[in-house]
Amino acid sequence: MANTTERDFRNNKRILVSDNLSGVYGPGDLFETDEQEFGVRIVSEEDRSIEIGRPILYLMIDVYSRKIMGFSVGFVNNGINGAKNCLLSLSDDKVALCQKYGITIKPELWSSGYLPARLRTDYGAEYLSKEMARVCAELGINHELVPPATGSLKGLVEGTFHSSSAPTKFLYTKHGGITGRKEDDPSKDAILTMNEFEEIIIRTIVMHNNLYWDNYPIDICVLDMPILDTRQGKDLMGTFVADLVLQVLSFGAQNERENIRKRQEQGIAAARQRGVHLGRLVIAAPDNFGEMVKKWEKRQLSLGQILKECNMSEATFYRRLRELRLLSNKK
Repeated sequence: MANTTERDFRNNKRILVSDNLSGVYGPGDLFETDEQEFGVRIVSEEDRSIEIGRPILYLMIDVYSRKIMGFSVGFVNNGINGAKNCLLSLSDDKVALCQKYGITIKPELWSSGYLPARLRTDYGAEYLSKEMARVCAELGINHELVPPATGSLKGLVEGTFHSSSAPTKFLYTKHGGITGRKEDDPSKDAILTMNEFEEIIIRTIVMHNNLYWDNYPIDICVLDMPILDTRQGKDLMGTFVADLVLQVLSFGAQNERENIRKRQEQGIAAARQRGVHLGRLVIAAPDNFGEMVKKWEKRQLSLGQILKECNMSEATFYRRLRELRLLSNKK
């Protein structure tokens, strides 16, 4: 450890005995999550001359498949609501979400309705809170904490932040981006609204999930089917037989998935005919919600006052705010 700090040794110079797939048993087994404050100023939807803050992006990524599964954007760093919104986004219909921004994707590109068996985080205040412990316990998620100053222990989400911010940085460097030079005032050039910034993030996630790794370093072993063990028989015939059996099993699994989805749709349709309410209770925004948002953006009204007046949570507020802005853009 000579000529290096303890933190640098832990992250960059320690001996690696495995990769991040070690102990991960398949898609959905382990998710990593973290947040990052982006170096760009966001302006009001109603008046672009008013700056409202810097966006905080939460990402949740599946370690096994490398796919980004959930995200949330807000203004509060290390806030429990940002982490909870990221978890809630796992249930969002990603196809419908992308369609709002004119993006067409297939459901398998960005899966919905999946919860991880394990969730790995750092020691951020939101992850150490009692609320986070309650949420994980109710959802049956095993929460894993990595030691402080060891970003490499959740290196996948850390690296994803770097790779997802680099391609989009040029979009806002001249439009409210923070360059680090003291003579620059990013507020003067800021033009991006939260809705526009969110569209950039969604397009970046779609681009990330489209990436394909041809030679992914995994093998398949079915214990009660020795013929399907790609660890053995690496010759041409062994590979051919394993691939053939795998394709047959994949075909059967896909058919079963489609049948389950059809039966689920039939059950939902029957429940609706009986008048059964499905999903969470809808909390509608009041008639003067638009006026309250304008006052909030001008800092004449606090977020807490709006939540109390509307009798809604912070997550619901941002959901109604997003709907209001999408409706305003269509007009």
